[in-house]
Amino acid sequence: QRALDNAAFVVASSPAYTAFLGDRPLQIMHNDTAGFLGKELSAQKAESKADHPFVLASIGTAKNIEYDKKVIRYFANDQRFELRFIGRGYDQLQEFVQEVGATNVVIGGEFDASRTAAMYADVDAILNMYGNHHPHYDYALPNKLYIAARAALPIVVCEDTYLAEVVEKNNLGMALDLDDASGKERILEINDPAQAAAREQGAKSFIAEVEEQNSRTKALIRDFLNDESSGMERKGAE
Repeated sequence: QRALDNAAFVVASSPAYTAFLGDRPLQIMHNDTAGFLGKELSAQKAESKADHPFVLASIGTAKNIEYDKKVIRYFANDQRFELRFIGRGYDQLQEFVQEVGATNVVIGGEFDASRTAAMYADVDAILNMYGNHHPHYDYALPNKLYIAARAALPIVVCEDTYLAEVVEKNNLGMALDLDDASGKERILEINDPAQAAAREQGAKSFIAEVEEQNSRTKALIRDFLNDESSGMERKGAE
């Protein structure tokens, strides 16, 4: 806390981090590294087909294997869905999938980053469910949020998190309660025309806000470094 109190300003990737950083002004720098990826995804996005399962994919590094197991149990053998867990650490789930006999779950391990866009080619919604009611999960805005927004792909997240607030406020997807079976019906309707149109508008608005905040924070950092550099030069000249 002393370091934060003495800082010229505090930069964070989520406004909700005030929950443990204290009630202080934060300069927001969003974890948005998905600009190029979003364009690729938008270009390749395929329409959902009624005769194919709805594909939910968690692509990236595994964060909470035990919660992933809860998600798998929720969807296991509901053939309307296909779950994909692909990335570093997800191979740990293979034994569990076999144990519960889930035939609609695909597990894949680490892959080259250059294949990321291809991994999303036929995905209907991004799955970003790591857990809740824990500081590691309650306040963060993960990079999958920005991938979803830039590609206008729906994202399914955990309820009772700041991420859920952002997603629902901007019509980017939905929060899922694993104790409520009706959530599956809501997922199946998430790509209907009205929701898709609202999501596209919400995504544009959200990304515009993200870019404005990032630009403002970058300018603040640049000005601060320039002032510091000028100050050092003046001291050196004395």
